Amino acid sequence: MNSPTYRFIPEMFRRVMRGEKTQTRRVMVPQPLTAWTQDPYAEDLFEITPGKRITVSELLLLSPYGPTGTVKPCVTTWAVAKEWDAIAPGIMDPAVVLAEHSVWFNDLDTPKPDWAGKTRPAMFFPQQLYPYAPQLVCRAVKAERVQDISDADVIAEGVSGILVIPLSAQPYYRPFERPGEHQRAFRKLWDSINARRGYGWDVNPFVFATTFERQ
Repeated sequence: MNSPTYRFIPEMFRRVMRGEKTQTRRVMVPQPLTAWTQDPYAEDLFEITPGKRITVSELLLLSPYGPTGTVKPCVTTWAVAKEWDAIAPGIMDPAVVLAEHSVWFNDLDTPKPDWAGKTRPAMFFPQQLYPYAPQLVCRAVKAERVQDISDADVIAEGVSGILVIPLSAQPYYRPFERPGEHQRAFRKLWDSINARRGYGWDVNPFVFATTFERQ
């Protein structure tokens, strides 16, 4: 389950860089079979495999970005100098890459520079370049089902309002105004990323919810 990096689509990466996104949810894989409270004064118990039960505290140790205090790089689609376009990321020499130019991350605010080569997926960002990516530190982790997200957590996820697409103007986000709008907006984002993987909103999967801040 452990993840070497925080990976975001460019729009969410931009919001992280602006400080507008300070939380993320990742599906637990594998999903716990069951979860229940043993008694009012005990921790929830999760059955992760048949007959094997663990407490919440033990479960949180499996979080991809935890435990609290863990620092990991944050990446999105990226590029380095055009001279490296035919080179596999795993054998890129960081001393040469950084001496030539730098690493461009697609934050939607920074146009791709002329020196940058092909845009590559975040999943192929090489380990040797991790020190040159923005760094995020885990501040808190909790385990819950995705539909348990609160209105405040929706905003912490970087979902700032309802997308409005006028007929003759630029699309914009209007602030949440009505009950239920927070969850509906987050549901749309969640399903766009997770539904095709079998973990859509209606499935209500268990997730790790991580709160982070940029170092």
